[in-house]
Amino acid sequence: VRENARLVKIDTTSGDTLTITAYQLEYFGGEEKRAVATDSVVILQGALKAVCDSAVYHTETELVSLFGSPFAWYEENELSGVFMQAQFDSLKLQEIIASESAKAISPADSINEKENILKGNKIHFEIEKNKPKLVTATDNATSIYYLRTEDNQDQGCNYATSDTILVY
Repeated sequence: VRENARLVKIDTTSGDTLTITAYQLEYFGGEEKRAVATDSVVILQGALKAVCDSAVYHTETELVSLFGSPFAWYEENELSGVFMQAQFDSLKLQEIIASESAKAISPADSINEKENILKGNKIHFEIEKNKPKLVTATDNATSIYYLRTEDNQDQGCNYATSDTILVY
């Protein structure tokens, strides 16, 4: 299908919906059932919105691979990398992984527009109950995190580098 192609998958028990739109969408049956989306791809599911140049959705395993400048938003978090994968279970996001020059941004302060930044060769978001449970940056990981007091006053900035950084 070309021009405004759309794949919509609905979980009838939970009501969750996965929508993939693109300029072109091809579906392949057989042993490895998959949908290939090409050009101006947008993926929507709950709090997730992702865009990229092309994507492959493996219908049996519920794995989406994103190629060509993938960028994702999940709640207030932004994630980018050269390559990205999103794993679903019953159309609920379980994890999203950005690889090669991965970067995650979350707002630190909406008033001063400060941003917490996490970088690494790979960043892995583990999602539980529709919330990020654990974020792991690996291979040359760096973090810039702005500290605030309980009454929302600036307390400073923490800059860290390591092979692996975990954010809970």
